[in-house]
Amino acid sequence: MHFSPPAQSLTEHAMSAADTSRDLRTILIVDDELPIADVVAELLSEEGYSTLIATDGDHALAVLEQERPDLVLLDLYMPGMSGIDLLASLRTNPSL
Repeated sequence: MHFSPPAQSLTEHAMSAADTSRDLRTILIVDDELPIADVVAELLSEEGYSTLIATDGDHALAVLEQERPDLVLLDLYMPGMSGIDLLASLRTNPSL
């Protein structure tokens, strides 16, 4: 299994919205292409969401052990654990 750590820590990569009066919701973005994940995170941040980024399925599982986002956006086609495999893993784990 190939694992490449991201350039930044996932929890450190969390972005908060400029409008703090809104009840923020957290979205985990799982995509092996960091530039795409960064663009999605920026757009969501501008809309008032807090975001986390994971660069592969294993990384997403590690984040989910620490954080409980309200929504997970998955890239389906990733090396190693695909988004489909990650979704199956999430569905079989009652704690997630």
